[in-house]
Amino acid sequence: MARGVSAFLAVTATWWFNKEWTFRAPGEAARRGTYPAYLAVQSGGLVVNYGVFAAVQAVIAGSPVHPLAALAAGAAAALLFNFAGARGIV
Repeated sequence: MARGVSAFLAVTATWWFNKEWTFRAPGEAARRGTYPAYLAVQSGGLVVNYGVFAAVQAVIAGSPVHPLAALAAGAAAALLFNFAGARGIV
């Protein structure tokens, strides 16, 4: 439950910081309209992150470095997914 709440707050905070500092555009209404798309892309990234993490854990179970490798693989996959989604959709 805490992870879900913290993920939602993190996505909301990064959207706000990006709209205010990174991608400042004229017109508040135009910027507000990006939140649903941004939330959808980032939610997909969370699913990709966890899916890759679980798959890598299952494949390399028993390895002494598997938790770290699985975590890194999930983060890398989500990074690519989120970047492509933010660039192409949002």
